Amino acid sequence: MTFREKIVHENLKSSLSNPHMIFVLLTPSKLTSPGSTHRMEYAAFISRSRQFMNVPVLVSNLGLLEQLAYWKVSAPCSAVGYNLTMKKHGSKFFSSNGLLREVNEVNKMNDSLQSELQKACRDVEESERLVETLQADVSALRRRVREKQQSRAGKEPVEDPPEQKNLLLHEAVRALFACSPLFTSQTLTLQAFPVPDVCCDSEQQDQDVSLSDTTAKDQEPVSPLNPGRTNCRKRLRELSVGRERKRRKSKS
Repeated sequence: MTFREKIVHENLKSSLSNPHMIFVLLTPSKLTSPGSTHRMEYAAFISRSRQFMNVPVLVSNLGLLEQLAYWKVSAPCSAVGYNLTMKKHGSKFFSSNGLLREVNEVNKMNDSLQSELQKACRDVEESERLVETLQADVSALRRRVREKQQSRAGKEPVEDPPEQKNLLLHEAVRALFACSPLFTSQTLTLQAFPVPDVCCDSEQQDQDVSLSDTTAKDQEPVSPLNPGRTNCRKRLRELSVGRERKRRKSKS
């Protein structure tokens, strides 16, 4: 603290009504590292009983820590050897703008990456727009096709496809199982087994069957695919005639 500053301090204390006023003098420290603006050190002098006490004060910069917030100055050294050494070897480490060569390389790489990223973003945006247009075209075509189908359905009546019958299979099954009474039966037991209708019919039904078989034999020609149909009808007539004779004997 200089003699002039001390005199100013004493005059302020004598002129002001508060004798216990604290006079703080903030001066930048000479020990601060050169080139740093993010952190500055100050010294505060407090007067107590005609004695000055040095109190260190630290002021931090709370702004954005960007690269432009720093500035570099030459080192406070006036040695001739230091200056010659910096002039000789400074070009190997520093570029013309005063920054390190590695910093310039990193900045160039960052710029190239940013340009590539922007290009990729533009390509993705264009592809997304193309996909949106294609989806709109597809939806429009689907809507047109749906409208055409609805118009055709309203004009033309919908016809069911004709039923396809396998005539050969039908004739083969009739030729093989025509003589079986279970094949023509429509009566089932409790266990879902077919029962011949001949065993459950009454006498009148037996007579009707025999008469219908006789008339069918006289009127219906014999099919070449059903050679056993006449034999089956003969057996049915013989069974019905035999049962009728037994019943007459039992009644007599």
